[in-house]
Amino acid sequence: MRSILRHHGSSKVPLAILIIGIGIFFEYIDEVMLSRSVPLGQEVLPHWVVQWDDSLLLQINPGLVNPVLSVLFGLVTHVGSTLAIVVLCAIFYLLGYKREAVLIFATIVIGSLATLPLKALVARPRPYSALSTVVSLEQEAGSSFPSGHSERIFALAAVLSKKRSGKEVSLYLLAFVVAFSRVYLAVHYPLDVLVGSLTGYFVGKATLRWEKKVIEVSSRLVRS
Repeated sequence: MRSILRHHGSSKVPLAILIIGIGIFFEYIDEVMLSRSVPLGQEVLPHWVVQWDDSLLLQINPGLVNPVLSVLFGLVTHVGSTLAIVVLCAIFYLLGYKREAVLIFATIVIGSLATLPLKALVARPRPYSALSTVVSLEQEAGSSFPSGHSERIFALAAVLSKKRSGKEVSLYLLAFVVAFSRVYLAVHYPLDVLVGSLTGYFVGKATLRWEKKVIEVSSRLVRS
């Protein structure tokens, strides 16, 4: 199987740049193109769901908001961004961890294909634009549902916990903190994060299940 991933070292940097470029493209679709479809101030989910979501959100923001946590979560939250994940993917590839890099990249693609249609269909406004009582600590474009950061970080945790034995607790703890930060910063509701996290977990598990096929496809793409 190693021979499938073997190619000249001179191609590492251009391929790593391509990986980052594709990741930025997906981020552009999410943050710029889909943001035009979000009707600010208009809730699209059932009333009882909205009440539950609002109540839980308000216990976290403004309930737990303080300067120290705001700085901490303001930094940690970006670990789940598309750019951060694709940079990590490129670093893995350049360091010779090609299988992990390919699998992480696959979760970005599969996860985007899973979440972007949902964002387009469920054009839910961000909490900071819909609720006057929350503390707006960060602002992002696009639909609130589901949480893309939560999806990406849980997909990453699912893949790396399989490939890095003994790191499962640390990886899922990081994923939980990133997901929680999305609610704390008032850029997502708890339901957005829950659906995003579950989607990411299953995307990661599906990628591992299709690992051989993913490696074969990536190898053909590289050779072409």
